[in-house]
Amino acid sequence: MLSLAVADATTLEPVTAYIGLGANLGDAAAALTLAVQALGSLPHTQLLRCSPVYKTAPLDTDNGREVMADGHDYLNAVAALSTRLAPLAVHVMKQVGI
Repeated sequence: MLSLAVADATTLEPVTAYIGLGANLGDAAAALTLAVQALGSLPHTQLLRCSPVYKTAPLDTDNGREVMADGHDYLNAVAALSTRLAPLAVHVMKQVGI
């Protein structure tokens, strides 16, 4: 049933989408690797490139100001995709773990 919904959620022309990735729990590097692999395996989608991984400190807000937060540093990256999937289809697949 999900494959039918994905097939119906495509656009005629491919678009370039940029997806921000971040993880700071468990093996964050492995989580980013798996996320990039999952994006590359989406239907109607081609992984174009991925940025280098970079580290950022966790932040919180205090009365509207950014302050350092407790916790592990984040590992971050950005993936560029060429896709015919509509944004909602990508969101739904993310929610169900595809």
